[in-house]
Amino acid sequence: MSIRWKLLILLLVVSLVPLLFLRISGERAMRAMGVEIGERNRDMLVELTAVELKRLVEDHARVLKRDRLLYESLARVQALQVAERLAAPLPDERPEVPIAEPWNGPGDEAVDFQVCEGVVVENCVPMQVVPEQQAFLLPRDATVIDDAARLVDMTSVYADVLRQLPGGHGAAEVAHDHDHSDTAVIWQITALENGLISLYPGVSSIPRFDPRDGEWYRAAIQSQSPVWSDSLADPVTRQKVLVVSSAVRDVSGNVLGATALVLPAAAFVHENEHIKAISENTTSLMVMAEPDSDQLAVVARENHPIPRGVRLRRQEAQTEYLLDVNSSDLEPVLADMREQKPGVRLVRRLSVENLWAYGPLSNPGMALLLIVPLSDVVASAQEAEDYVVAQVE
Repeated sequence: MSIRWKLLILLLVVSLVPLLFLRISGERAMRAMGVEIGERNRDMLVELTAVELKRLVEDHARVLKRDRLLYESLARVQALQVAERLAAPLPDERPEVPIAEPWNGPGDEAVDFQVCEGVVVENCVPMQVVPEQQAFLLPRDATVIDDAARLVDMTSVYADVLRQLPGGHGAAEVAHDHDHSDTAVIWQITALENGLISLYPGVSSIPRFDPRDGEWYRAAIQSQSPVWSDSLADPVTRQKVLVVSSAVRDVSGNVLGATALVLPAAAFVHENEHIKAISENTTSLMVMAEPDSDQLAVVARENHPIPRGVRLRRQEAQTEYLLDVNSSDLEPVLADMREQKPGVRLVRRLSVENLWAYGPLSNPGMALLLIVPLSDVVASAQEAEDYVVAQVE
């Protein structure tokens, strides 16, 4: 090989190797820059979303607290009105008392698909709701028809109570609205120590049950102010409900019974367009950090309440827990909720990272919880990183 060829090869090596090195280094630098841009954008998006979620959940929690105070005041009004009527003499013209038949279980009722809309049809039994009147269930072992006659005109009070609610309606509208799934109050119920039960709006038949054995009744008669139950199953519709109740007392302070508003738990966790703007996959829950448990109980999920005119064949589970949550991530969340502190934390569940934002409600340990998949929060940052890397390649 001549010296010329040798010099040419040497010059090529001397010139091309640095160019190749510079190209490889440049690609690595651009790829690293893309990753760094993605990471910085992710951190920024997570921080901004955390601030927004904290604001949204605290605002929502404040609204729920305000609503709870309204329900408490309405329960107190009901109790005062019931006590006033029980103390009054019987009307000269005894009113007709609408007595409900005890529920004997589902028969061969034809399923009304309009009434059962949004409910698994196989689990739906339509009930005949009787608008504009109460239904009374008399105890087997007592004659309390006089007290029932005194309480017949409570119908107008119950209707007035409903009118005080946001978007409320009265007895005249119940006929058109009783089977809607967005009803804020399922029932208004009064139970007396003598075993008399009054339910509004009325139904043609009521499952035989004794509210005096219920948590909400016992809590009410032991308190001087309205009280809230934990999530429980409504004995009439079998859906999850929250009950705000108040004791009924005579002028001497003796307990006569208790009256309550029965609300679908799902009504407290309604869809929020601002939350959905962050992620369509956001989950809204009402949860309870129980005192002696290392799990988080679900009180209510975001869905439509079951229509008032529907009884479920199978009772909804009273206690549901958020399972498969990383224990080290869950412990500080439980601690915050028990101390009624708001917060936003990164929590892993089923090996998936999520942003949890929570705000305390009135009951100790109860909180509103928003769960947003982290992948949705950082999606735009990931797209930017992928674009830069793709351009380099």
